[in-house]
Amino acid sequence: MASIRKIPDRKSKPWRVDIRRKGVDPITQTFRTQKEARAFVAKVEGDFDTWAKLLGYGKVEDLLQKTLDEEKASDRRFTDLAEKINAAVHEWRAEP
Repeated sequence: MASIRKIPDRKSKPWRVDIRRKGVDPITQTFRTQKEARAFVAKVEGDFDTWAKLLGYGKVEDLLQKTLDEEKASDRRFTDLAEKINAAVHEWRAEP
């Protein structure tokens, strides 16, 4: 699982990426922009898939893809929920 977070009060390279996979040492890297951080995550996750294919771990590759798909779906659901909450708060604040 990968997480991208902004580190408060850090002017140089404020974006931090943490990637954790079972059986692999955690990877932590910092970046100047969110775009760079997202590109790194995409590259590393693609590398996990590529290594699984090359080493003949088809089931691992399938599991990695399933996990990535589930994470993307969860991200979409959380984003939708956050947008609904934000809209409700704005509507509530606008009421006299």
